[in-house]
Amino acid sequence: MTKLDNSNIRQARKPKKVLSSSEILEILNKQWLNTEDIMMIFNVGVTKARQIYYDVMCQDDVIRTRLPSGVLPAKSLINYFDIDLDYLFKVEELHKKSMSMNANSNEHTSVNNPSNLFT
Repeated sequence: MTKLDNSNIRQARKPKKVLSSSEILEILNKQWLNTEDIMMIFNVGVTKARQIYYDVMCQDDVIRTRLPSGVLPAKSLINYFDIDLDYLFKVEELHKKSMSMNANSNEHTSVNNPSNLFT
């Protein structure tokens, strides 16, 4: 009898959640970011998040400042990757507008508002 070796079978990974613009802005709104925040923003694992952390920490402006351990300034990460905050704000604004438009259209056709059903 041959024993089945499951150690070589690659397990299907659970797809990672892609953050919306509002969730990214919420994380970037913090003064300090840690590797968990980097993992969420860039949708990467621990190893890649640590590499990003150390790459940002090696910048001249970050090296010269005294920082709490295990964190880096959000501003340094934004500058290092040239994250376009204006674009994220515009996307969030458009998302809010579309959500309010959907809420208004559902309000006009709802059963709870019978006056609008037959217009």
